[in-house]
Amino acid sequence: MLAWCMRATGWQVEVAATGEEALLVAYDFHPDVVLLDLNLPGVPGLDVALRMRDDEVLQGVKVVAFTAQDRLEAEPAALAAGCIAFVAKPCMPDDLRALLESLVFDDAAE
Repeated sequence: MLAWCMRATGWQVEVAATGEEALLVAYDFHPDVVLLDLNLPGVPGLDVALRMRDDEVLQGVKVVAFTAQDRLEAEPAALAAGCIAFVAKPCMPDDLRALLESLVFDDAAE
């Protein structure tokens, strides 16, 4: 649903179902921002974030942690892994879009 909402407002969206696929998609498309579910099958989301943070090609990609996990436990680990923001599920699509736009377009203006 979130992918549909983002596409409806003009965003190019690629979706990955596993951690391994997320890394491949990131390499193929080099996105401005990644909305990363921390509960991905295969390679967990925190490991994906760590790999992206430590990879010369992907380390500039902004990663937003997205999870239903307890915020008090998950947010510090996500930020330590290189995520620049944390979004708890469920969330309102308009709020998420506004956050992603601020991360992409506010930084582009600087």
